[in-house]
Amino acid sequence: MEEGLVKLSFFSQTGSERTVAFIRSGAMFGESAALFGRPYGITAAAHSGSTVISFTKPVVSELMHDDPEFSHLLITSLAQELWFFGHQIVGNSFYNSCERVAHALITLAYQLKPDPECRQVNLRLSHQELATFTGVTRITVTNALKTLESEALIQTGRKFITILDVKKLKSWLAKCTSI
Repeated sequence: MEEGLVKLSFFSQTGSERTVAFIRSGAMFGESAALFGRPYGITAAAHSGSTVISFTKPVVSELMHDDPEFSHLLITSLAQELWFFGHQIVGNSFYNSCERVAHALITLAYQLKPDPECRQVNLRLSHQELATFTGVTRITVTNALKTLESEALIQTGRKFITILDVKKLKSWLAKCTSI
């Protein structure tokens, strides 16, 4: 991903969407298709103006063999995807809807702004997009965001959510749960 933002989603046969990740500039996606020669199985859609670089399987194989830095980036990308998907499974399995929204915001903050020292994070995201990411309804997301806003953890506006302090949001979530 050279620049922009791409949303990765699964679609059911009935057309229901489940967003699983947002990919930022400098990150990779679709590695399994290049490595295994199988369809990726996830739909990638530009969330904002994006430039994506595509590699064929032979080019990926050659780069892995000849370029240790590329191999390291590829392995790091796969490890990050595994961590984020595992993190998402935990949130979807053990949290109530409000906690799930808070957990998703934290996950997205780290996906989009991987600097652990970053306190405030602005997410350009609609309530519906957050709903497809968390697996709850838009109304449930709106109610959860109101709760988080009343706790002075976030601010919301039209198609944006600002996490005022990621560490405080994480502390709030930890107090709510025993995970």
